[in-house]
Amino acid sequence: MRRYSLFLIFAGIAVLALILFCYSQNGPVQTFLKSPQAQFMADFRTPISFYGKVIDQFGDPVPNVTVTASANDNPFGGKGTNRVLQSDASGFFAIEGMHGLALSIEVSKPGYYRVKPLPGKPGSYGGGLYVTYGKEVTYHPDKNRPTIFTLHKQGVIEPLREIQSARINLPSGGVEVKLGTPYKFIVRAWSHENERAQDGTYDWRCEIEAVKGELVLREEEFDFTAPESGYQKVAIIDMPSSLGRSTWNDTIQRSFFVRFDDGEYGRIEVDIAAPPHGSVSIGGYYNPKIGSRNLESDPNKDHFP
Repeated sequence: MRRYSLFLIFAGIAVLALILFCYSQNGPVQTFLKSPQAQFMADFRTPISFYGKVIDQFGDPVPNVTVTASANDNPFGGKGTNRVLQSDASGFFAIEGMHGLALSIEVSKPGYYRVKPLPGKPGSYGGGLYVTYGKEVTYHPDKNRPTIFTLHKQGVIEPLREIQSARINLPSGGVEVKLGTPYKFIVRAWSHENERAQDGTYDWRCEIEAVKGELVLREEEFDFTAPESGYQKVAIIDMPSSLGRSTWNDTIQRSFFVRFDDGEYGRIEVDIAAPPHGSVSIGGYYNPKIGSRNLESDPNKDHFP
């Protein structure tokens, strides 16, 4: 009995010593708690408070916007936590009570186009809006200075008809692209692929001709009104080697307004890869109402913008 009592005493002392060791400054528990692995796990439990506001292209608040928030809170990969909420009458929304390493936001509303974010210009979505692993929190919540998101309000919708798209090979010299009468285009292209610069670039050029119409460059994503003037029979695109590797490309994408000879207007998207192993794709929409320059349609029913 006495031996058993002594055993219990020594066992208790050993357990106490182990506990003290584990929680000592240099013990394995403290060592783990200070390790990069532990910090990594802790980052995924970062509390998130986020404030945003949705406006349109005129700077006016957009109420009742659907806001989808996605938190990266799974350190083992896989899907994180999602939350869906709505902006209030002033376009404001608040996200609180979530945790994670990073936060992604997307806003949407029927009757509005989503806007691609650009440097210095807010858009309709954004990722990595909260923290970065191993660094301090990069976003400091402030209800008085919410993060701005934008949507583009639709204008007058027209029942446009599709100009069927086609992709065909583009040999040196050119090719005719037939999309149905009167929607014919001739694409010509030339390249000096055998005279490459040291950075691999070379001079090439292409021309796009509307067989029964005229073209003008469409530069803005949400510009849906064809201009009255400025059209030309042939649009020329030069891609000289002198542009340098950072600007030069062996493919181009352009958008054009088209004024057809019968009085109809359209908009097309052109995708060209340089010959001799090139290709060309043209597709778009036209307004069957003679003389109408409005080329805006329901974004849920076509591919543009």
